[in-house]
Formats: sequence, C-alpha cells, structure tokens
Amino acid sequence: MTIVLKGTKDLKMKLNAGNIRVAQAVTSATLDIVNEVAQKSLSYVPFDTGDLSASQHITLPKWSGQQCIAKVSYGGTAAPYALIQHENKKFFHPAKDNGGTGPVGAPEGRGYKYLEYPAKQAAKKYPKDIVKAANQKLRAL
Repeated sequence: MTIVLKGTKDLKMKLNAGNIRVAQAVTSATLDIVNEVAQKSLSYVPFDTGDLSASQHITLPKWSGQQCIAKVSYGGTAAPYALIQHENKKFFHPAKDNGGTGPVGAPEGRGYKYLEYPAKQAAKKYPKDIVKAANQKLRAL
C-alpha cells in the first residue's frame, strides 16, 4: 500500500482518517524539526559558564488530538534566569572569543531570542517540511 501526501490539507485528511503510518511519519518528521531547532539554538544561547546551554531540554513529540507537539526549552530549575536572558536585549554578551556576541540574528552571534530566532526560521517552512519528510519516511516504512 502506497501513501502519498500532496500537501497539508491532504496530510490533515489522512491524519483525521486515523492513518497510523502517516502519524508515525509525522511524529518522526516533528522530531527531526525539533532537533534542528535545538541544535541551532545552541549556537545562539548566551554562554558564560555553560550552565544555560547545558540546561537545554527537548520534549519528544506527543499527540494531542490532531496535533503532534514537541518542545525545546532551557533553564530547568533556572527557568526564570533563562527567560530573562532570552527576553532582555540590553544584557551584555561577551565578545566572540569569549563565547559569542549578541544580538541573535547574525549566524555567529549569541544573545537574546536564542530560542525564538531559530524556531521562527524553522516555522517558515514547517508545513512543507512536515509533508516532505512524512512522504520520505512513508516510503521507507
């Protein structure tokens, strides 16, 4: 049995029909995307002692209704610190030879919006990437 997804509308229709192979492919594709965002955010997160970058946590994809949700977060017990670092544009971040420069936006920069920036970049292509990756994974099943 061959399954081909022709776009996000077709993907939703097949998911609504309870197609397990499609759901497995979407779960796998979502994991690939969340890992990509996590990896890219590591090059933007402010770095002093390394505690903030080491606190990165990925929540594996889980289904909630018809949505496959995965998350990247920083901070753990230091979440308030991570939030302050993420939101405050005025914080000084060391020179590149001491761990990086802010603000986020330049590929080599470190600073605020260290998680939001790579997530927004990836979100521009999420729907197409999910369909493309799901099709590739369906062929491999």
